[in-house]
Amino acid sequence: MDLLGRWLLLGCSTVAGCYSRFPSIYNLNSADMVIFPIHSSYKMESKINNFNADMDRVIDEINAKECNDYGPVKICTMTVSIVLNQEVDLEAISTAIETVQVQEFINETLETELIIKTKGFHNSLTFGFKDDDNGSQKAIKVFSNGGLHIAGAKNLSEAITLGQFFETLLDIIFSNDIKMLDFSVDMINMTFQYSYHVDLMCVKNLIREKCGLMSNYDQDRHPGVICKFFSKHSCRTITIIFFRTGAMIMTGLKEPEEALEGHSFITQFMKDHKDALITEKDVCMPKKKRKTEKYDYGSFLILK
Repeated sequence: MDLLGRWLLLGCSTVAGCYSRFPSIYNLNSADMVIFPIHSSYKMESKINNFNADMDRVIDEINAKECNDYGPVKICTMTVSIVLNQEVDLEAISTAIETVQVQEFINETLETELIIKTKGFHNSLTFGFKDDDNGSQKAIKVFSNGGLHIAGAKNLSEAITLGQFFETLLDIIFSNDIKMLDFSVDMINMTFQYSYHVDLMCVKNLIREKCGLMSNYDQDRHPGVICKFFSKHSCRTITIIFFRTGAMIMTGLKEPEEALEGHSFITQFMKDHKDALITEKDVCMPKKKRKTEKYDYGSFLILK
């Protein structure tokens, strides 16, 4: 059972009265279920719903394009910052995390071990755990000023749920009315697959010569061509990475519309220079998943 499901099952439980602040708005039939604490502000709820709606629209628009040369686009990881309503004592958290009451809450909710990974910064604690359902790694940094930094989430709903988990965890520790006030999406990493292997040196040169964009390829340092693309929608630069196998990653995104721009650029570039870029015309994207272990290109981005 995933993390969202476990929150629902624990919704009627009580540990120090803290579980009572659980899901009040959700749709069991929705793949994009968002869980809001009862005290969550309408402004924050609207912001979450609007972001999810925009992201769903963009992904649907991209994937609706009929082209045999590409697989569907999907979110690889997402990094989200959350603002709490008060500062927290990091030393008290380190001490309390080993108590029976806190461990009971962690074990029942996450069903996995929550580890304090590092105390390298005086103003923060970094926690990590592995999601047994999909094998993904999560890292949550708690700042003394009341900020949460969540990396490795698969979508905004998961990040917000993790935020609520820490909101409740801190409430158990400090017995204060700790609340999430706001959030911001710091980074979205998205990936999709091109049907053919590509010549990376040719990719680098053509992006520079034909598109006038900065690109770099140093196989001793990174296995892909790194390209900087300017988004007209947000007036920001995003990063696009081309891999030899045809895997594509768009990273540094903050808004759904940037993904639409980046994907359009990639597909038009590959279409215009297909004959020059393809190295193995008989290597097509498999229709079914292979039984052999497939390399996870998202590992270049997660928690780095």
